[in-house]
Amino acid sequence: MLTNQEMQKELKKVDKKLEGTFREVCPTRKRGMIELNKRDIESRMNRLENEEKLTKEESAYLNALKNTRMALSSATKDNIDVSIFEAKTKLSIGMYELKELV
Repeated sequence: MLTNQEMQKELKKVDKKLEGTFREVCPTRKRGMIELNKRDIESRMNRLENEEKLTKEESAYLNALKNTRMALSSATKDNIDVSIFEAKTKLSIGMYELKELV
């Protein structure tokens, strides 16, 4: 179980990785970084999905990760930057919702 503050730190780490992916120039490396980000998000999600009863904070954290992963999954060669920006936006919304629960 993570505390609210720990969940916020985890989301900030994901945001930092997405920012690095967004700034990458090479499209091949960018696609590779997206795959790494998706795996990282899935591993973070797996920690909580096994729990039977989630608190409101954990549920908000899990939803933020799910929405971010879905946005990254929609990335194609043509819309890669848009998908990364959408993922960052969904993550920011999730971070805000988590902060509001404090």
